[in-house]
Amino acid sequence: QLWNSGRQPQVTESAAVGKVFFTDPSDGQDHVCTGSALNTPSKQLVITAGSCVHGGQGRTWMTNWVYAPRYRSGSYPYGTFAAKEFRIFTAWIDSSAPGRDLAVVTTWPQDGTRLVDATGGQGLSWNYPRTVPVMVLTYSLDRSNGESQQPCADTTTQGFYSGTIGIYCQLGSRGPGGPWLRVFDDSTGLGHVNGVLTAIDCSDFNQSPYFDDAVKSMVDAQGSAT
Repeated sequence: QLWNSGRQPQVTESAAVGKVFFTDPSDGQDHVCTGSALNTPSKQLVITAGSCVHGGQGRTWMTNWVYAPRYRSGSYPYGTFAAKEFRIFTAWIDSSAPGRDLAVVTTWPQDGTRLVDATGGQGLSWNYPRTVPVMVLTYSLDRSNGESQQPCADTTTQGFYSGTIGIYCQLGSRGPGGPWLRVFDDSTGLGHVNGVLTAIDCSDFNQSPYFDDAVKSMVDAQGSAT
């Protein structure tokens, strides 16, 4: 279990949230993010921040990308699921637009088992008010050195940038991609993804793209790909 005080409540680690490992060709270094399994028709989709898949304006696609469900301190209870196909917004590639810092990733099955069949998957929320209660789960490098899921419960608000929402969670900017979960059920580790932690950090104020019709369309477009 996870234990923190204040807005960091006690929750059970979710099998449908995992740590992402990849190489950034821009610097040749290995990096990490957080992702979450989405329950789409393919049962193979991960949702994460756009910066965890593509470096944004003037940069390129990440390589050696794998997702490790419920990773903890060197343990891989579900193994790893390698990326097969990425989908992100052109506004992120062309201009690093904060409101489009979002990606979905189709993964390869592992020994014939699809991701969501192994771990369960989150639902998706879109077009909700900008003020909704959420539970954030993330492998923040600013907490636990990214070795375990870190929680924060808060109510979203308007973000600092166009097309964003925010929360006061003090999660830092290192290790983005963690899901912002509406109607989170601690007994299952599941909820509906209503945002993802981005690399933008303004003191203790963390931000996410606002999930609108375009986000739903992107998930639908990739959600059946196998």
